[in-house]
Amino acid sequence: MESLALVVAIVLFTSLLGGPVALLLTFLPDKPRSIRIFRTITVALLSLVGILFGYQLALGSDIPAFPRLIGAFSVVTSIAALLFETKVLKHKIKMEAITTGKDYLGREIAGSDQSDTDDSK
Repeated sequence: MESLALVVAIVLFTSLLGGPVALLLTFLPDKPRSIRIFRTITVALLSLVGILFGYQLALGSDIPAFPRLIGAFSVVTSIAALLFETKVLKHKIKMEAITTGKDYLGREIAGSDQSDTDDSK
C-alpha cells in the first residue's frame, strides 16, 4: 500500500509542478546557445510528462474533482509552455519592449535609438 501511495504522490506532484516549471523556463534568455538547447529539452520533457499525467488525471474515471482540476491545470500550462517555446506565442513583456523601445517600467532599453547623445561637447 505504501508503494501505491508513493506512485499517486509522484503523479500528483509531477502533474502539479511540471507545467508551471516548464512555463517559467521559457523566460530564460535565448542568447547562449547552450542555455537555449538545455531550455528546449527541459521544457519539452516537463511538458510532455505534464500533459500525459494531466490527461490521466483529467480524463480518468472515478477521480475526485480536485485531482481533475490539477490535471486540467497541468495540461493547460504544459501546452502553453510548448507554444511559448516554439515561438507560436510571445511573452507580452518582450513584445512591448521590442515595439516601444522601453522596458516594462518605462525606462529606455540599452541599445535602442537615443536622440540625446554626448557628441555635442
